[in-house]
Amino acid sequence: MLMSLISSGSIPSPENQYILIHIPKTGGTSFLIMLMDYLQPFQMFPNAYEYFLKYRDNYNKVGQILKLPDSNLRQQRQWFASHLSYPVARELFPSGNLFTFVRNPLDRAISELVHLKIRDQTYRHLSWEEIIEIRKHSLGISQALMFGYRPGKQNLQEAIENLHQTYFVGITGHLDESIRLLSQMTATPFKMQHAVNLGAPEVLDEVRHQYGPRIKDLLEVDEAFYQVARQIFTAHLHPNL
Repeated sequence: MLMSLISSGSIPSPENQYILIHIPKTGGTSFLIMLMDYLQPFQMFPNAYEYFLKYRDNYNKVGQILKLPDSNLRQQRQWFASHLSYPVARELFPSGNLFTFVRNPLDRAISELVHLKIRDQTYRHLSWEEIIEIRKHSLGISQALMFGYRPGKQNLQEAIENLHQTYFVGITGHLDESIRLLSQMTATPFKMQHAVNLGAPEVLDEVRHQYGPRIKDLLEVDEAFYQVARQIFTAHLHPNL
């Protein structure tokens, strides 16, 4: 049914819509670029024109764009990707298939730090120690945060329950296998060609070597969240176990 909708260009039903909850630094940009290679522009939001030109530097505001009263994008497109939290994504797409990729918290945290140091003017001239100090309260909760966790509420279990409600949970460390499984589940023949936005390997290794233990001490919440994600992924991988 999904492929017939794609080939005919019909407006998809809500049950045939797929929404990526893009947790930063988990491979979501690579996945989005892959979709651009395989899908027609009218099938996804944002498509290449929207991502690179029309809404350039506004990827974080995709949720706001989708909420506009005169926007028909939610009815017209089939695949969506943005840094939408689970509660917002579920509000926008009550019947849609929400999915995500979750990453080893230490790998994700180091990737975030390097990204900030290299690409963000605010952090470029700061030392690693200073960046870690500034980010210490958010660095280890970023993934659970996207699924509704709030430090003041100590509601990790709620975030975990939301994770269980998603259509699919992939693991960044097994990205090729995750893509293969999602391709099978959605009957959409795509395959990851190349990863993007990876960061400089030598810088990643430097941060891991010098600051890995300190960073790891900050990751208790996301580590618990990640372990649940791994269990869900394994259940996708081996459904008969």
